[in-house]
Amino acid sequence: AVDLVPAVETLSLKHKNADKSLKAITLELVELLGANLRATAATGARMLTVHRDLCDSAPDFFKALGSAMDSTLTADKGAMLLVTVGVDGDGAGSFLLAGPAHLV
Repeated sequence: AVDLVPAVETLSLKHKNADKSLKAITLELVELLGANLRATAATGARMLTVHRDLCDSAPDFFKALGSAMDSTLTADKGAMLLVTVGVDGDGAGSFLLAGPAHLV
């Protein structure tokens, strides 16, 4: 009989490590995008946009980017953020629109 337990454990560990790496890279991307968007907002831009063709965890990406932009999307600054992810041939995708309550 073949013992598959070690192989499954190894694959599970690799998957867990890949998930951690993906989360770390996503946070780095959010940090860079946030810095660029804040710089754009500082020039007076009112509509900030980001599009990603692919995103394995759009809700996590949206949440992280929205949080990174909280201070820029206040009522006194008046900027709005539109993030779109993964529109395919069928028109399927996700979006986030964030900003001051009176604008969103």
